[in-house]
Amino acid sequence: MGIRKEDLVDLDIVDAVELASDGYYVYLTGTLVSTTTGSNLVTINLPFDGEGLITGRDHPLAPGDRIRLTGTSGGLADGYYLVNLPISDTSFSVTTSIATSTGGNIYFMFREGARQVGFDPTGLLTITAHNVQDAIREVAYSATGISEPIHKTLRHIIHFIDDGPGDGFLSGSYKEILPLKDPFPTSVIWWESSAKIKKLLEKAYTYNANKTVSQAQWKIYDTDGSTVLTTVTDTIVYSGVFELNRTRSFS
Repeated sequence: MGIRKEDLVDLDIVDAVELASDGYYVYLTGTLVSTTTGSNLVTINLPFDGEGLITGRDHPLAPGDRIRLTGTSGGLADGYYLVNLPISDTSFSVTTSIATSTGGNIYFMFREGARQVGFDPTGLLTITAHNVQDAIREVAYSATGISEPIHKTLRHIIHFIDDGPGDGFLSGSYKEILPLKDPFPTSVIWWESSAKIKKLLEKAYTYNANKTVSQAQWKIYDTDGSTVLTTVTDTIVYSGVFELNRTRSFS
């Protein structure tokens, strides 16, 4: 069974012109009746071709479309706005506050074409957008690299391996050494607080008969305080009490 033109709905199709839009491509012009503050309502005269904003087949209005208003009474509502919701063939609401006014002209523009192309941010550290337009914007914002505050709070071993959490983490981190009062501890644990609910870092020691450390192991925990993100193990070789070498492994 073939598909007829009558079977197609314009809003279901993103055509070449829409994809090429930079967010300011005018697809319809018209005249204003009024704008209303509070409800953020925009009311227009029926477009010149006689087709409405909802039932019209050639230029249905879509949430996210950009509009420009000019010549409103006293210039009160002049400016750019984004469509929130089409209400009728001659009215719709906008996403931001708008002044009450009468008269003027209106220009309807397609949203950015790249905003209508999907994007999967799974596994990306600084990108959360689900469309190409916003993903590129986020890349541009972080083009100089990870911001200093974010870098400080990354749970990477380099931030902990010296002696626990550093600048950027919440104050009040609590260090526990076990066994208590033992000159050769087997476990050093950094907790988020003295309540000892969530671990930040755990360091375990294994000793030789002469009490030199044969193995040192670090574990970095995720924000839940129980999931291990990284394990680093140093295996140490001695001559007497003098370290000759060590091998570091990651898991």
